[in-house]
Amino acid sequence: MARQEKLGSIGEDFDGVHTLGSEAAYLSVFQGVMTELHIFDVQQVEERMHEFWGSAMEHVLENILRDRTDLWVKGKQILKELLMDVFPDQIRPVPGATESTERLSKKFNLALITAADRDVLLQKLFPKLGLRTEFFNGGIFTADQLDPRKNQYPKPHPHVLNEFMKRTGTVPQNTIMVGDSETDVLSAYAAGVEPVVTLTGNLSRKEAEDLEVSHIIEDITKLETDIIPRTIGRTGVGKFGWGLPADEKAWRSAHEISIV
Repeated sequence: MARQEKLGSIGEDFDGVHTLGSEAAYLSVFQGVMTELHIFDVQQVEERMHEFWGSAMEHVLENILRDRTDLWVKGKQILKELLMDVFPDQIRPVPGATESTERLSKKFNLALITAADRDVLLQKLFPKLGLRTEFFNGGIFTADQLDPRKNQYPKPHPHVLNEFMKRTGTVPQNTIMVGDSETDVLSAYAAGVEPVVTLTGNLSRKEAEDLEVSHIIEDITKLETDIIPRTIGRTGVGKFGWGLPADEKAWRSAHEISIV
């Protein structure tokens, strides 16, 4: 398989990179869970959702319901139903993203690194967007498949990017991470990988610049025209560093990692 001289591997987030409206859709889903549980004080939902942004959806819900642990089991059942039945109708594809991804998959190692629920992703969202698992020849990594007992943690921890590079035989200098959020940027810096921010999700241009991101694009389709033709030279290694959150348990999940 032909490779570009400089760039060998591309990690991509899903929500906010391949889709539009994901953040509002997740907020709507979590608020829906609260309504179903007859908890009508939902003012803290958005704040608590962002505290665990990048973690598995079940862990985000645990944080939202941290004062009502007795409702975790029922809440997770409702969450799964809403993610499967409601969430897909509330998001939209980034125009041209699927076609661009298919072209890139023929030239580079591609991995999808996401907090999206794996079942929802593969059963509902991939068909809606026209994505295929074979596009992501470097693996599909979802936060709900990580096992902290094996030192596997979600973004902004560098574990998944490091695993991706290990499996594809590439190094940080030949890898980029494309994301829309601070957790994506910090995971890239933690792994010594160059971050690329798309403006279709969480971060504004100024927020990305404040994180010292050098490569900011309007959407993921601009990778082919604005980023890949350039030499990716500067990395953020050592700029922010990595440290586990004060509450390490916040990042744990009970599932073994699965690579497609």
